[in-house]
Amino acid sequence: MLINTKKDILSIINPTGIFKIPGGITMSQTLINFFSKINIPDKNEVKLQKFVENNFRMLLISSFLFVQQSVYALFVAADTMVKHIYLVTALSMFIFSIISLYFYHNSPDHISKLHKLYEFSIGLSGLTIAGFRIAFLQNPGFRLPTVYIAVIYGLAVIFYYSYLESFLLYLYGAIIVLIILPYYHPSISITNFLADTISNNIFAWIASMIIYNKFVKEFRNKKIIEEKNKKLKILSDRDPLTGIYNRRKIEKILNNVHGEAKRYKKCFSIILAPTLTAPMAATDPNE
Repeated sequence: MLINTKKDILSIINPTGIFKIPGGITMSQTLINFFSKINIPDKNEVKLQKFVENNFRMLLISSFLFVQQSVYALFVAADTMVKHIYLVTALSMFIFSIISLYFYHNSPDHISKLHKLYEFSIGLSGLTIAGFRIAFLQNPGFRLPTVYIAVIYGLAVIFYYSYLESFLLYLYGAIIVLIILPYYHPSISITNFLADTISNNIFAWIASMIIYNKFVKEFRNKKIIEEKNKKLKILSDRDPLTGIYNRRKIEKILNNVHGEAKRYKKCFSIILAPTLTAPMAATDPNE
């Protein structure tokens, strides 16, 4: 099926239109209007800087978790199921550390869909692992498990995700808890953790958006300062009328050339020539 209009998207997300908020607007319409008004920067420079920053954080976090989970699996955990979960976590973190190390030494020139998927996968992996731990390692009782809280807020403050990316991550995080907890812990009523799950994911999403917005503003301000510095450099080195190097710049160049010639025992020459100007057009004195 070919999707061309906003109406087509709304019909897929909410075909019946039963999810409404005050004013008669559907929830799906509200979300699409919200994301359509957000100024998500699509410049390759911003995306590239975001990828570099996230990749460096992935390298640090995945390397640390690989060592930590390996130690827990080999020397701490006694139960076979617990060992297996620690080993799976360590293996996944090892894979992330290898990939992030490669990108650390081979930064891409542009960001493709695979690069975006790789950035997104660390969040999906963390939330999925947290879900398995909720299911097999502890009985959450009437509170959300600590590991889940650590993952959702850790993703918000450590990594940079766009508004839409973070929304999808926390939507997935809420869904996985609301599915896993009732299935593996049927004795717990869903009402006991429904409000906590939704509110914590919303708070983490807000924190993620604030941090991402700060990152974008700082990057743009940095680019503005760099452009202004380039213009100031040109103004300080060149004559504003002719555009050629001024005396200060020429003296600096001559000092460098003289120093290099003296150091390597080379010769250099200076050619002085008058500035050539176009001849003035003949004018009629009677005019």
